[in-house]
Amino acid sequence: MTQQQIIGARSLVSFVADTDQNVPAKVDTGADYSSVWASDIVESNGSLTFVLFGPGSRYYTGVKHSSRHYEVTNVTNSFGHSELRYKVELSIRLESRRIKARFNLADRSRNRYPVLIGKRTLSNKFLVNTGLTVSSGHTTQVRVLMLNSLESASVRNFAQTLTNTTSGLVCDFSTYDDLIICLENGKKAQVIRNSTGDMLEEYDLVYFKTHLKRQEFAGALSEVFDSMGVQYIDQEIRHHVSNEKVTQYARLCNNGIPIPKTLLVNATILNTQYDRFVQHLKLPFVLKDPAADKGLRNYLIRDKDDFERVVETTESDQLYFVAQEFIENAGDLRVIVLDKKVELVIGRRAAEESSSHLNNTSTGGSAMLLPVSKIESHLKSMSVKAALALNRQVAGVDLIQDVHTKKWYVLEVNNSPQVASGAFTDEKIKIFGKFLRRYASK
Repeated sequence: MTQQQIIGARSLVSFVADTDQNVPAKVDTGADYSSVWASDIVESNGSLTFVLFGPGSRYYTGVKHSSRHYEVTNVTNSFGHSELRYKVELSIRLESRRIKARFNLADRSRNRYPVLIGKRTLSNKFLVNTGLTVSSGHTTQVRVLMLNSLESASVRNFAQTLTNTTSGLVCDFSTYDDLIICLENGKKAQVIRNSTGDMLEEYDLVYFKTHLKRQEFAGALSEVFDSMGVQYIDQEIRHHVSNEKVTQYARLCNNGIPIPKTLLVNATILNTQYDRFVQHLKLPFVLKDPAADKGLRNYLIRDKDDFERVVETTESDQLYFVAQEFIENAGDLRVIVLDKKVELVIGRRAAEESSSHLNNTSTGGSAMLLPVSKIESHLKSMSVKAALALNRQVAGVDLIQDVHTKKWYVLEVNNSPQVASGAFTDEKIKIFGKFLRRYASK
């Protein structure tokens, strides 16, 4: 009988036919089968093709694998939807041992570990010691990122001391101001350390040591970490109330609400981000202060000269910038949602002679009251879901449609949607009074 090797609850796996790089895996004796993140899965003419991992993963190579020996099962997911699952045999190296194992191909883009090792792979080959930090002659290091609101020599030294004195621990230090959040619908969110290029999904744990002076950005990070499967402490930050568009966009994206491609950055590193913005968003793109309203500090960037003018005029008290894909449009909708019900819709359009990219009436745009009954049901549903994502009983949801793709996006969810001012004040006061009376009588 082959001697059983002792491994820990976390391990390293390499897929022989794909790449020699070590991929972190969760060892789970409670799971029957192993699974691996896979994408581009196609079954045709008795053959299954797939790619290990996905475009948002650092382990993604794009190499296509094929097999004629696979199993297909029909399972019901957590949302009650039936879907096909495929199982294939793969040659892997688990720790120092090369074996063949059967893997479910799954979307693990939101899981902390892209690979899960189940007990059928472990059977008669491995024993699991959940407290093990050393296996196969090497130390399994745990990487922790300590976040602080501001630069601090004492906190930086604290992180270094933890690294020096704790076996198997590497503790890095960063401020929030060095981080960039990238949001895109249907893709795994990313957080990048600007100074090092490190992706935060590479860390086993993020510690919010302080966040009082950067609560908005910390709140956005908690949303992104939840979607990425990254562990963090303390989780009180998860309950941060969204005061600006920074947390708002992260929360909307995390809840599957379509928003334009978005990058969130600190103002102190804005001047170095032009190339990154162009790469992610293309030209032109929108650059705006997430704390401003009524179209203030909202710029359309057509070239580097436009960008540098904005950088030069940045206010000293401005903390963040939102860089966002420009959606070419023929106007937008302001949808008033009161307690999960669409009560009023206003269509807005920029003035024909205006050079502004904004449709706001405060910037000279025109407004038209639209019958709620004529608004497509999926737009009303999108508006209600956006309000619910931010837990707002009173919300003004701004929707915009791309004139080329016809796709709709949420631009903003206002918690104070000018019910006592702006266009059609009488109509807004009427519906709002009825809403208050109804809500108070619940």
